[in-house]
Amino acid sequence: MSRSCAPALLVLLLLLGLGGSTVEGQCVREWSDAFPGGDFDGPINVVREWNGDLYVGGDFTRAGGHPASGIARWDGTGWEEVGGGVLPRHSFLFVQDLAIFDDGGGEDLYVAGNFLEAGGLPIRGLARWDGTSW
Repeated sequence: MSRSCAPALLVLLLLLGLGGSTVEGQCVREWSDAFPGGDFDGPINVVREWNGDLYVGGDFTRAGGHPASGIARWDGTGWEEVGGGVLPRHSFLFVQDLAIFDDGGGEDLYVAGNFLEAGGLPIRGLARWDGTSW
């Protein structure tokens, strides 16, 4: 086959649908309730995976029917508050972002936002969670 025919053959195969029908057949085209999360009483601003768990931050006080002040962790079976939460409930206080960073001692989760405390400690705006304490 000459070099000039190859692009035309590729276009023809794509137009005939070869190569895409198998993948399309595996897609589910509807929402699934396989993840029984949700039930937050306020908006979620950020989602991050860390150490095999899913963390969410935002302007909420409950996650999955449990207390969760601004930050919650999904452990594969349910939501739980992280270290006592990061904010007293006020309309102007919230978690804006989550980041994972290793400062040389292992990865920690950094929480940023407009808050006044983390786990009852006076920590403003930026807190570090090591998996057990602030």
